[in-house]
Amino acid sequence: MSLFLRLTLAFLALVSLVAIVGVTSFTTTRELGSAVATLRGRSKIDLRKLDLDSMWVEIDGFWTRDGTFVADDVEAHPGIRRPQIRGAIREIDTEARAFTMYGRRIRMATDTQLDWVSGGDPISELSVGQRLQITCEVENGEWIARVIQSNNVKRSDKVKGTPSVVRLDGKPPETIEIEGLVVAVAPDDHDAPEGATDRLRAAVQMVLSLQQWRAAAYEVVGAPRPTAVKGDENYEDENETPVDALGAAQERFEYQLERSRMGDGDGSAARWIGPMTDSLDELESLRSTLVTLAGQNRSKARTYLDEQLDPFVEGQMLPMAYGYLGYAQERLGERLRWIVASNASTTRVALTVSVVAVILALVLGFLVWRSISGPIQVLHAAAVRIGEGHLDTRVDLDSKDEIGTLAAAFNKMAAELGASTVSLDNLEGIFDSMAAALIIFSPEGQITNVNRAAVAMFGYKHKGDVLGASYDQICEVPEGDQARPMGDSDAGGILSASERVFIRRDGNRLPVSFSGTQLRRHGGPLRGYVCVAQDLSGLKTIEGHLRSSLAEKELLLREVHHRVKNNLQIICSMLAMQGDEIEDTTARGEFLQSETRIRSMALMHEQLFDSDELAVIDMRSYLESLTMTLAQSYRRRTGVRIQVSVSDISVNMDQALACGLVVSELVSRSLKFVFEDDSQGSVTVTMERQGVNECSLVIEDTGLPMAEAGSANEDALGMSLVAALVQQIRGTMTVRRERRNEVRIQFPLGDDAVMVA
Repeated sequence: MSLFLRLTLAFLALVSLVAIVGVTSFTTTRELGSAVATLRGRSKIDLRKLDLDSMWVEIDGFWTRDGTFVADDVEAHPGIRRPQIRGAIREIDTEARAFTMYGRRIRMATDTQLDWVSGGDPISELSVGQRLQITCEVENGEWIARVIQSNNVKRSDKVKGTPSVVRLDGKPPETIEIEGLVVAVAPDDHDAPEGATDRLRAAVQMVLSLQQWRAAAYEVVGAPRPTAVKGDENYEDENETPVDALGAAQERFEYQLERSRMGDGDGSAARWIGPMTDSLDELESLRSTLVTLAGQNRSKARTYLDEQLDPFVEGQMLPMAYGYLGYAQERLGERLRWIVASNASTTRVALTVSVVAVILALVLGFLVWRSISGPIQVLHAAAVRIGEGHLDTRVDLDSKDEIGTLAAAFNKMAAELGASTVSLDNLEGIFDSMAAALIIFSPEGQITNVNRAAVAMFGYKHKGDVLGASYDQICEVPEGDQARPMGDSDAGGILSASERVFIRRDGNRLPVSFSGTQLRRHGGPLRGYVCVAQDLSGLKTIEGHLRSSLAEKELLLREVHHRVKNNLQIICSMLAMQGDEIEDTTARGEFLQSETRIRSMALMHEQLFDSDELAVIDMRSYLESLTMTLAQSYRRRTGVRIQVSVSDISVNMDQALACGLVVSELVSRSLKFVFEDDSQGSVTVTMERQGVNECSLVIEDTGLPMAEAGSANEDALGMSLVAALVQQIRGTMTVRRERRNEVRIQFPLGDDAVMVA
């Protein structure tokens, strides 16, 4: 049988068990509900037969648009009570602290009890449409809320209270008015009791009516009530005469007796109802005689009451009424005992069926589980062995269902893995044959596996001597770093190669190149770290020799720059001495110009000698020194200001020498030709980076334009030299002679140009 079919049958069996339990529970619960429903029945009360002035009514209904509350169901109860309504708010008057329900304006008093905690004025916390249940008090026609409930209010509309005006004359509309709240009702003429509780209620009303009849009879003759009938003050009406009360009490008794007779379909209560029905004519005769005698002679009427009427009621009518009351109580008790027994029986049946269903479900589940769990456990064990590297593992399951198909696919997968994957033994051999040290750490930084190269690197003989050591035991952890192998890894979990120092078994320190990555599968939990270490001791020795050799060559190069600078300084001094002996001003100027050019080259070698970098020149320091030397040479510092604005940039030696000679030529030209003696002005040298690989050099002055200076021919060699230098650095030159003399040179920077930090 296939796995799908087994699971389908198991599912259908479980559904059947659940259905059996549900049907059984539903049937028993329905029978029990029907039995409970028979306790009360469906009887309705004819309100025209009740003394509603001394009773309160409970009315379920709905509110109509024409302003009338229409009753769906009416129940009458003895006693007097304040009005209580349940429904939705129609209007709210916040200023008057009042709201309207069922056409009645209800005012909230300061002592109104609420079922919520109010943070301010409670009237402001109400809203139109909100359902409330309110107990009210009526003072001079005004409704005042005494208790307001807003939580868990039912959806049905209800009105309770003692009627103030009753219009039940058989002519529609028939209404009951409760303190101005009009309720439209439709009394039912067919109101025979159909339930045990209805029969009990009718019996109680019959006994109570007879007691009221006796009390009214004593009031007719002017005698005090007998003790046995005191306590019915709730049924008094100040406007009703004793004779009227006597007649009303007899009508209520006859009404309840007729209802009870109509509801006794099986005749089980005929032994009490029959004699009382036969005695109605005699009761009426006694009442009429009493009323007649009371109107003529109260003494005779009192004697008639004591000797004939009261013994008849107390000795014949009341025993029958109490007998019927006992019968109704007994029937109610029998029904209740039957319901209790039925409830116990249905509970036992439901429990038995549920227990049987649970047992069958457990047995069925166990059988299905055993038929599936065993093969799955075999597959799980085989998968674990495959994961451990035993690629020769196979599953021996001969079933013809889906699990058998899965086992065949598993065996095929294992065979293909064995053919295409390195086995565990080969993997261990590759692991140990690596020349670099391979170390595997746990997530906490403990060594869990190493290869032979790692064991030898640490100075041990066996792998077990290294396992369990922590990362900070075998490696010097830099201050501020985490004591884990991947403490400084990037977000991807990869540790870039960095230099570490391992501590060998003998305590010696071994420099290594250390790198690794996290062991984590598809964003899952961290399983550890795998790291590779390579011995750097040989490289460190070679590095030491290279550093020594480099230091010697650097010292020699600095000495060369120093000697070149000294030689150029000697040449400058010789040119200066020779120029001082020449009386021709033009010739002396040429000597000075040559001295300036040589001095700019000497300054460059001086910069290289003093700089930490021997390949590039700091242009700011170089040009500031050069312009200061030019100002001293031409002795124009007091009259002409030379301003230098150079970005923090360094260039190679060739570009620095060309830029220095250009600045020397152009600044010398400005100082020589465009300024008169002792004239005021400025020469500005600006050098800044443009974009990524471009640089601009600008030399401008505020002196006379070159055309007016009349020195273009005398400076032809200098400008030719400048043009050649600009071409040498692959730049372009722009000359402007408008309000000031400006020479702008744009040239590309070399690959070794850097921004000074």
